[in-house]
Amino acid sequence: MSRLGQCVVFFNFLVFMIGCDTAGEGAAQIQIGSANEVSSIQGLQYQQPLVVQVTDLDGNPVAGASVSVRVVPVEYFKGIYIRIDANGLPAALLADAVRWGSLISAYCPTEDLNDNAVLDAGEDINGNVVLDPSHPATLTPHASALPTLDPISNRILTDDSGFGYFSITYPESVASWVAVRIIASTRVLGTESTQTMEVDLLAPLPDLEEVDIAPPGGSTESPYGVANVCTDAN
Repeated sequence: MSRLGQCVVFFNFLVFMIGCDTAGEGAAQIQIGSANEVSSIQGLQYQQPLVVQVTDLDGNPVAGASVSVRVVPVEYFKGIYIRIDANGLPAALLADAVRWGSLISAYCPTEDLNDNAVLDAGEDINGNVVLDPSHPATLTPHASALPTLDPISNRILTDDSGFGYFSITYPESVASWVAVRIIASTRVLGTESTQTMEVDLLAPLPDLEEVDIAPPGGSTESPYGVANVCTDAN
């Protein structure tokens, strides 16, 4: 449990003062963590598990902290999938290929500049009349670990160790082509703390190693195009 400040009362005739040790009180620290793990859901989606950890300033766990979580896109990538050989080079022959790899032609910042999920004036950089990359990832409860995300409120109540668990889920077609930002916030004793972490939407290695079939999403091209500039919708 989080350690509360300890107070000592001093009496001096009719006047008294209260001195408090506030170490560890009034503030919280959040950490967001991920693992090198991506799972497939019914051959249509991928899911990455994550953890939040809340401590006070002394490193003590904060139990029962209500952590709000958001996920927003920060970048999308244009390019193509190519087959890679054991040396990390483009495979000359199918027999030489060991996995699919993304060959990125352009790194493009999200068009949703004010993060309101609405296409506003001046945001359609590539001229295709939609926001790219929209919101490709969804916050979901962790598949097995508890306590986990409440999908209605997008909040997690930490356990006695200050931990809480959640996942991000996204279509296979955007894997390798989008980066998102995880934003976690909590308020402890009136003080709000926020932590962010950027996460690439990955594909699991076993799917990338199936070089005799189409790569994740079924297309060798990024869903955001293959041009080498972000102003081109192609």
